[in-house]
Amino acid sequence: MPEEKSDYSDIGTWKLGEAETKDITKVYVAKTLVIDIPDKKKFTGGGAVSNFKLVGDFDIQVDYTNSNLSEGVAAEMAVVNSNPPESILVHSNPPFVGSELDEDDGPRINWNSGTTYEENKYGRTKREGAYKIGKLRLKRDNNRFTSYYWNGKEWMQSGQIENPKMNNKVHVRLAAKHWSENNYPPATVTFMNFQINSGEIEE
Repeated sequence: MPEEKSDYSDIGTWKLGEAETKDITKVYVAKTLVIDIPDKKKFTGGGAVSNFKLVGDFDIQVDYTNSNLSEGVAAEMAVVNSNPPESILVHSNPPFVGSELDEDDGPRINWNSGTTYEENKYGRTKREGAYKIGKLRLKRDNNRFTSYYWNGKEWMQSGQIENPKMNNKVHVRLAAKHWSENNYPPATVTFMNFQINSGEIEE
């Protein structure tokens, strides 16, 4: 039974947040979830985590835009075991599994079965799927997770892994971040039309 949760302004549904570097990235709602990343030489990011939980197997997707598809900016739709109390950031709060657009390298799967950032793992990127405007998708079948991207005609698989550390009930994270090694140009990432194609939710 498909469900749709697209109203990011509903505080009962989504929680907005930024990285530890406060007052740099701006996360706000303007019909879509907007993550504004400036051209500062600092590591920063932000996004939203659902207050609702997905229960058991699921199939979810989201549309995205990235104003500057360049090295330094990553965007992800992921599932996490807990709703973080403070900062919201890509590749954080393990364990998790995500379908992401990795900079200008393209979509891939990411995951962490441990407890620290150093245990993050990443699948091989699909360069042919590096779109400024696109769709990400993530499916769960027990402990197996499969990520996809939309090539304009059909869904293409971007990775598949198993993560037995994920709870039966998980939260959804939509987030973007900016690396700090170089003074990368600014970027605006938006997420819209989040859909639950299959699966149950718990409010």
